[in-house]
Amino acid sequence: MRTNLSAYQSRILWAIWRETYGFNKKEDWLSNSQLVEMTGLHKQHVSRTVMELIKRNIVTKAGYKVAFNKDYTQWKELPKRVTVTKAGYKVTDWGYRSNQSGGTQKKKYNILSDSPESDHPFNSNGSLKTLFSYWNSLNIIQHRKIDKYKRHLSVALKSYSSEEVAEAMQNYKDILESPDHFFKYRWGLDDFLSRKGGLDKFLSINDPFNNFRKGPKQ
Repeated sequence: MRTNLSAYQSRILWAIWRETYGFNKKEDWLSNSQLVEMTGLHKQHVSRTVMELIKRNIVTKAGYKVAFNKDYTQWKELPKRVTVTKAGYKVTDWGYRSNQSGGTQKKKYNILSDSPESDHPFNSNGSLKTLFSYWNSLNIIQHRKIDKYKRHLSVALKSYSSEEVAEAMQNYKDILESPDHFFKYRWGLDDFLSRKGGLDKFLSINDPFNNFRKGPKQ
């Protein structure tokens, strides 16, 4: 059996394994706060990584109970490595792929890897166009021209990194489509960035998957 796990995924998975099969239990009540304490990871990374493991069907969650899925034939592999060119980026559900317009120098990134921010396509030099393309790729509400949204994007980037903004966009999409979460308002990019209950509430550090969950919070 072979499977690829990022460093964060491995740490979270071993913590879940220890709290379940380590105590002869198939599942256990585990909050993100407990996983933060057990792994030493930041809360935003724990929230994101748990969702990744659930999407890969390596971990299952029923209510507040978390379990390790022993049936590895049901596991889903990581998205393939993608190519980023100097010419710019196009975006997938998980990250970014190369701009079809070309570019001669190419560098590969694993979108779910735990590489430093400086080695990530959405680092401090991320462009407004990149974030605009990323938003459109999520198919929430698409926009044809960036002009109307440049100011909102620029304001957001004064407070948050490009990676944080992109991750909040992905969190928003995931919550919209999740049957376990109650938030279902579809905003355009301008509303998402400017509304009081928009960007900030969907930042991973603010634990949106717990805050917008149906029923009692963890």
